[in-house]
Amino acid sequence: MRLASHKAIGVSTALVLGYDVYGVIGVTVGSILPDVIDMFISGGGDFFFQKVHRKLSHWWVLYAVLIYVAYKVYLFSVYINQVIFYISIGALLHIICDSLTKSGVPLFNPFKQDFRIGLFKTGSPVEYLLVTVVTTLLMYMRYKS
Repeated sequence: MRLASHKAIGVSTALVLGYDVYGVIGVTVGSILPDVIDMFISGGGDFFFQKVHRKLSHWWVLYAVLIYVAYKVYLFSVYINQVIFYISIGALLHIICDSLTKSGVPLFNPFKQDFRIGLFKTGSPVEYLLVTVVTTLLMYMRYKS
C-alpha cells in the first residue's frame, strides 16, 4: 500500500479505538514506520529500496515483541511505554494492510514475503477504493457511538 493509504487506515483505526491525540499520532507514525525504515536503509535509492522492502521491517514478530515489552517491562516511564505501544500498533496495521496486496509480507521468515491475501496491487484503484470504504466505515463507527 501507499503511504497515504497507511496513514488513512492508521488515523481512522486509532480514532475508532478511542485513542487520545498522542495515541492517534503514535499509531499514524507507526503506520508508515516499516516503509520509512526501508527508505532509510536503502538511502532513498529505488534499486536498494526494492532489495530491502517488505523484509525485516515488515515482520510482525518485531512489533508484537515491542507491544509485549511496552506492557510487561518498565523502561523509562509509562509515557515511553505508551509511545512504543501506539507506534507498534500502527506498524502492525501497516503489515496487515500490506498482507492484503499481491506482494505480501513475511510471516515466519523475516527475509521472505511468504504471506499474501492478494486482493490488489499496490497503488491500484482497488487499493484506493478499499481504503476509502474502510476509513469511511471506521469513521462512521467512531462518530455513531
